[in-house]
Amino acid sequence: MKIRIERRTVRWNPGSIEIEPKVADRLGLQFEIRVAEAVRKGAPDDEAALTVLGFAYSRAGFHARALEVDQRLAQLRPADPICCYNLACSHTHLGQIDEAYRALDAAVARGYRDFAHLVRDPDLKDLRADSRFASWLHTHRRAIVSRRAALAAQRRRKQR
Repeated sequence: MKIRIERRTVRWNPGSIEIEPKVADRLGLQFEIRVAEAVRKGAPDDEAALTVLGFAYSRAGFHARALEVDQRLAQLRPADPICCYNLACSHTHLGQIDEAYRALDAAVARGYRDFAHLVRDPDLKDLRADSRFASWLHTHRRAIVSRRAALAAQRRRKQR
């Protein structure tokens, strides 16, 4: 059995099965979701299964389900900035902009610093369209620069 990927279809030889890439992606998402849901039946708080499930639900457009998973992950990993960031993405997809800002504030407070990704992430497109976003970003970037400068000064004093 050989699978060959061409420009527009996936061909499976031998045989005559052709699958469009979008269909193949959808089947892959369905598989990920089913496997992760099966793992959760036996271990509801399995963090790896929850992580896979959150991303798969989001990519499949099941944003309310993704939000539930992201909320659970944030409870299980309260110090993890990425969990808070993913929570912000889920809130944004559901139009819950105020909640998305709160989740991003929590992510930054826990150490999230990848602002270059934040301003490109398609999951936050609606948040970036909000009139408050530019001010939020400016405030948080300035606070981080100030913190870094204070830490650098503190290190220099200790070296003396």
